Amino acid sequence: MYLFSSSKLTFVNPDVSDLGAFSVHVTDTEGVSSSHTLTEDALNTMLELSYNIRHPIVPLKHQLNYEVLEKGHVRFWLQCLKMSPAVTYRFIVNDKEVTSSDSHKISHDVNTGVIQMTVDHFSKASEATYTVQIHDGRAKTQSSLVLVGDVFKAALKEAEFQRSEHIRKQGPHFAEYLSYHVDDDCTVLLVCKVANVKKETVFHWFKDEEEIVPETPPNVMSGSVALPISLFSRKDQGHYKAKLSDDRGKDTSVFDISGQVFDDIINAIAHIAGSSASELVLQCTPEGIRLQCYMKYYTEEIRTAWLHKDSKISSSEKMRIAGTAEMAWMQIREPSEKEKGHYSIQIMDATKSHTRTFDLSGQAYTDAYEEYLRLKAAAFAEKNRGRVVGGLPDVVTIMEQKTLSLTCTVWGDPSPEVTWFKNENEVVSTEHAKITLEANKFASLTITAVTSEDSGKYSINVRNKYGGEFVEITVSVYKQGESPPEAKMGGRGATPAPLASKTPAQTPTPAQTHIPQTPTPSLKSPTPSPKSPTPTAKSPTPTPKSPTPTRRSYDSGAGQG
Repeated sequence: MYLFSSSKLTFVNPDVSDLGAFSVHVTDTEGVSSSHTLTEDALNTMLELSYNIRHPIVPLKHQLNYEVLEKGHVRFWLQCLKMSPAVTYRFIVNDKEVTSSDSHKISHDVNTGVIQMTVDHFSKASEATYTVQIHDGRAKTQSSLVLVGDVFKAALKEAEFQRSEHIRKQGPHFAEYLSYHVDDDCTVLLVCKVANVKKETVFHWFKDEEEIVPETPPNVMSGSVALPISLFSRKDQGHYKAKLSDDRGKDTSVFDISGQVFDDIINAIAHIAGSSASELVLQCTPEGIRLQCYMKYYTEEIRTAWLHKDSKISSSEKMRIAGTAEMAWMQIREPSEKEKGHYSIQIMDATKSHTRTFDLSGQAYTDAYEEYLRLKAAAFAEKNRGRVVGGLPDVVTIMEQKTLSLTCTVWGDPSPEVTWFKNENEVVSTEHAKITLEANKFASLTITAVTSEDSGKYSINVRNKYGGEFVEITVSVYKQGESPPEAKMGGRGATPAPLASKTPAQTPTPAQTHIPQTPTPSLKSPTPSPKSPTPTAKSPTPTPKSPTPTRRSYDSGAGQG
């Protein structure tokens, strides 16, 4: 029967000389023995373990660190894996112990193992090396944080920012600073959110230091404020500022629309505009054939490319590229067979290209070319027809026995014929009512010693082979000592073709006369579908209208004696 017992070999001060193989033999047994080789690694492990047993340490979960708090306070802290209620510790700043006070609040929590010091006023004087020394029974440890140089500057900057933020938020302030948003209709909004406001809080917008007064006053009580910028373009670049203030304080937010920010806004607009773009629409004008692309909003800052048979078109006198707020267009001036073919426009945003097309060939080109010729001829006629370009009043009141002189300037190419009428009857030149036309330019009707018989509705008809117009003047003659009669307005009208004779019956009246405007496009010209964001296109270039004569009322003093 064997009795089990143990035996051990203790090294008091082991070193490398103790390395080697150790064995033990048990006497009075049937050869029981054991051996162990002590290596250098095993020796080092035992030496370290021996040291830790004789010199215990407080294990740390987190070394000494710092964080900047809301009011600009700075908290230094570390965390032990465990600690006893008997733990003691010291904070050392640049080799000088700091004790708990109003400016340096020091505390610990046994349950969490956290030891901390909060510095209320972190300043340039706070640049230092911070150390915490901990004793817990026989165990002890320390942890240090070097807060100098760039690391300290970053901490100080953050502390000062948080301190100023705390002060700012004591009064009305911006909860979210200015940013931009593009609405679905391509209106750009500068938006912000405000907090800690009251009814007396005022809000002001500025651009480049000049105040902006929006149509709708800002409502700060809603918590958010927006400045709409419609028809956004390069002119809207600048330095924008929003100011918020009341008796408790003030706050400012700034936003610079330039550079990349401007490009980002244009790309956002281009995305909405390109997605809404109609197919290309043909529109004939007196100058040529125009292809138009309607969209929610267009500005020249949007990146676009026009192509003819896959070749890019550059704007020129022959192929003019432009647009309005409603559409982009490309006009072919004085078109020819060379301009037949497939056309397209590319509207580019930051991520994709929106393409719209039109095939200007075959019957589409033939119809468009015929319509262009018709409009060109009509515009030429409108430009050169006879007309009154100024000088006649609408109403004349004159005293008996005065001289009435109705004079105007007329124009036309070729020079127009001029006919005067009274109450739809042609006026024949006499000594009493003399008609003159000087240099085919200055037309006059002069009536001497007017009487009540000369009252009535006078008109001048100016015409040539391309058409003409008439202007009416109401003349009222009153007796000396009477009050001038109430004025009744005359009018003007245009005749689209020259009159065959001078008979009053053929003189147009206001109810019968249509003043020519831009010629109506051919019904064969395509128009946008009902889904197009804008109505059917009108002729983009209006033809010149006749100038309106100066309106003035004559009394007895206006006559010429």
